[in-house]
Amino acid sequence: MDLLDAIESSINSSPPLPGRTHSLSGWLAQPIEKWPNFSSQIIFQGDPMIGERLLSRKTGFHENINSINL
Repeated sequence: MDLLDAIESSINSSPPLPGRTHSLSGWLAQPIEKWPNFSSQIIFQGDPMIGERLLSRKTGFHENINSINL
């Protein structure tokens, strides 16, 4: 569900909703330029794999994400 919500937010160019597995998971589908500065405290709350990606600034955004039909 977090992935679906993240993709929908990205397609709609809106800020992501808080995720279920990690409150910041939705940012992983956003362009890195849109990411706010996250505190290390919030990065490490929730799923550790998501926290690692956030800390490494590894976005899953793709420029053609808006062509996905949900």
